[in-house]
Amino acid sequence: MVVSNRSTLLHFADGIVWLSLSQVRGEGIRGGMTYDVYVDYLESICNQLDLEVPTFNEPIALAADSSSIRRQKEQAAMEAAKYAMCRLLSNRHILIVLDDVWSRSAIPWLNFSNRLDSHLRVLLSTRLLGGFRKAKIIDVGTLSLQEARILLIHESGCQHAALTIEEESLAVDIAKRCSLPIAICIAGRRLSSSNNRYESFRELANEMTDAFALQIDSHGTMFDLTDRCFAGVSGESLKASFVAFAVTFTTNEGKRALVPAAAATKLLDALLLPKDMTDLACVNGTVLILQQLHDMGLLERQGDMFKVRHDLGKEYAKQIMSDQRERTTLFTKRFSRTFGKKQAKNSTKCAEALVSGFHLLFARECSSEISIESHWQAVADDRYLFERLPWHLLSSTHHKAHLLARSILCSPSFLKRRVGAMGMLPCIKAHIHDMEMLGGKSHTKKEQARFQRTADTSFEVILDYISTEGITPQDTGRAYMMLALYFQQHFRFSHAMEMYSRAQASFQREGLVEEVEWVKKRADKIAFKPICLVPKSTSSEDIIRFDRVPMLLAQQEHAASEEEHTDTDTSSHAGADAGIKLTLSSHPGMALCRSEKRQHFPGLGFHNLVIGPAESAVSVRYEGGRFVGCHGGRSYLTAGASGGGEGDMLHLAIYRYNNKTFSRTIDKIYEKTTTSDLIVNEDGSMSPRSRRDFVFAARLPHFFLVKRDSPCRLIFKHGNDLQTNQVPSISQDCTVSRDKIFSGELLSHPGSAICHDVEIKATSKMSGDQMRLGDVSDSIQFVYDGKMLATVIDGKCKYFLTNALGVGDATTNLYLVRDESKAIFKNPFEFGLHWIINDDGSLSPAGYPTHAIGIYCVSSTELMLTDEQQVLAKSAAKRRVEKSRGLSIIHKLRFLRLISG
Repeated sequence: MVVSNRSTLLHFADGIVWLSLSQVRGEGIRGGMTYDVYVDYLESICNQLDLEVPTFNEPIALAADSSSIRRQKEQAAMEAAKYAMCRLLSNRHILIVLDDVWSRSAIPWLNFSNRLDSHLRVLLSTRLLGGFRKAKIIDVGTLSLQEARILLIHESGCQHAALTIEEESLAVDIAKRCSLPIAICIAGRRLSSSNNRYESFRELANEMTDAFALQIDSHGTMFDLTDRCFAGVSGESLKASFVAFAVTFTTNEGKRALVPAAAATKLLDALLLPKDMTDLACVNGTVLILQQLHDMGLLERQGDMFKVRHDLGKEYAKQIMSDQRERTTLFTKRFSRTFGKKQAKNSTKCAEALVSGFHLLFARECSSEISIESHWQAVADDRYLFERLPWHLLSSTHHKAHLLARSILCSPSFLKRRVGAMGMLPCIKAHIHDMEMLGGKSHTKKEQARFQRTADTSFEVILDYISTEGITPQDTGRAYMMLALYFQQHFRFSHAMEMYSRAQASFQREGLVEEVEWVKKRADKIAFKPICLVPKSTSSEDIIRFDRVPMLLAQQEHAASEEEHTDTDTSSHAGADAGIKLTLSSHPGMALCRSEKRQHFPGLGFHNLVIGPAESAVSVRYEGGRFVGCHGGRSYLTAGASGGGEGDMLHLAIYRYNNKTFSRTIDKIYEKTTTSDLIVNEDGSMSPRSRRDFVFAARLPHFFLVKRDSPCRLIFKHGNDLQTNQVPSISQDCTVSRDKIFSGELLSHPGSAICHDVEIKATSKMSGDQMRLGDVSDSIQFVYDGKMLATVIDGKCKYFLTNALGVGDATTNLYLVRDESKAIFKNPFEFGLHWIINDDGSLSPAGYPTHAIGIYCVSSTELMLTDEQQVLAKSAAKRRVEKSRGLSIIHKLRFLRLISG
């Protein structure tokens, strides 16, 4: 062969790569190649050349993406991966052999010769004719009669035996009809499985017709040849074994997986009947069946691993599965032994049910003691079970199999063994794939809530292993990046930002400048900026302007004309259509999105609206003089808390109450503190109807409460100084000594500090002040009395830090508040005025010691803390907090009445 030629080996001194393409797996962009399949080929190239695999950035396909957008993202990711390989392989003398190419469009993806003087060459074997520009084509033709005869005799195992004249004549006759090497191999393997050589030659020659193997791409011919391999007494048992193997161990992407004999025999042991074992002479173990299928040319063996030899074998199994008679004959009796007659009959009614049955059969055999946590410690690692068991469970349609999958994906013992068996990065990739499958099978609200709990628990276990397994900082950063992309894909942007922060810290420890910059670019896309009112005269590039202005204006005009002619309330039609997505022309590729951060009031929830990816845009419709959210139930765009003043944030208010009397009371309170009377101006900006001199603009990220061990928490430079220099007590407008006052400078964000932003006037006696991240020179000055934290202006205490004006929720915004009536100081703990300064310099509410003040942008928090401080923060984040620490309904209503005057 050309590849094994000595001159070829000497010329391509850096290595020769062999890739078998066949029918490229999956349904992707070009040549049927998906991103995952493409990366598999790239990793194979690197492994064959003994090179380190580059970092490939996966496409972020969001749930809201259309199929065309998904294709564009996948193609961009594949092109970036190809560019990385071109750089890796440049200036190397390499030959890439592409064997059995079925599609021309797959070739450019695997040709990394990007320069005229490149030393890289591509050699391919194909049955495609023409269409290869700038390529030297050598027509090797079909096998000659002599070559076909020699190959047939070799595959039949008769090369060392003296054939009779009759047998020679029959071999030539068979070889004439089998010009394709694969057809000859299948025919030869069939001959090798017979004890009577002459009879087997004669029988096969009689069966072969002129239709056999004359057409190069005839699937029918190959199907018939494969089907005839299962003739004889044991044929049905062998066919059932092969079909079960091919179907069960073919991945969702169509990849023919390598399976250890120990794992494959579990499936066959559970499937086959005692009579099958007797017919196959495999009483001592089903591993001999695998060897028989290998001898027949249907399975490929690599050590103690087996896989379907060719894609045609996979296609043969699909055709058997699509035949009702074949399914009933092969599997009804065999399934009855495990599942009972009724379920066995149901399983063979359709191909999907039978596939589900195979997966369930295999999973049950592997996990008979799965409920015992310590069981995983004793299970032997067969290089398959820990990687693929959740996938088999989730590939079944049985409800209990899904519950079982949830159980093991949350099992610390299973995940620990999985990490040990696969390595950290492959384990995370497999875990994310399993969670994607589990999420796709959660349809009802109850199932989705259960899935969310499963995901949270399992990823917490994964995060613990990342921090304790001792992998390199570079791999640690890659692990966090994989998790960040997963969270970003599922709109969990706060979690994604935390992962980006951890990834940046890991890359900074290694001095990986390119990776750090890439993390920052990724994080900038989800560093949600809140939307606040600013004067229209402000010459700010951050003023938001919508894309679909004509449509929004048309809806406003239509609603106004309807109001003139009818008083009918149209809000009942809120869910009639999908609405208009609030994408932004002022921020290309961005839109107004609903943040995870929210405020809970009685009967109502306020979700902050922020600038985020266009894929997660909020959809609205203009009805009844306000923008109605298309999210089910009663939801409106509102601005609060001062009812349309500077600094008011834009929210999506979701009403949850049904009691009419209670709703009227709540409405009266909210009418004084919020406004939903918003309009879109002709320039695409948005304003309150009563305050057209104001428009909404993106502001710097505000502060929230985050988990105590979150990398997004703020670390105060003078936290310990405030703790050790407490004043006996503080009150509004009291005078404070200079030596007790310290700035809000931050260690977690070098050069930055907590600064005043915009004052919010709630009532004549109550006002608030939003905070922002700013320059150290503009820092707020703080004083602490062991409980309350106050800002100092001109030597006097002016504002007090509170948890979202005291609504008692750990997920809401933080403000500085001032109350001239001093009513909130009567119950300072309930209204969120009590704070704890932690040992690491972070700041936690006394009612929520599991949380700390944070901001969702990439920070250097983890680089500023010792290992001991990190351990203390983790233990504090997991501490149980009494539910009674939050405000009761009565307290919340009392406070709402207070701020509404």
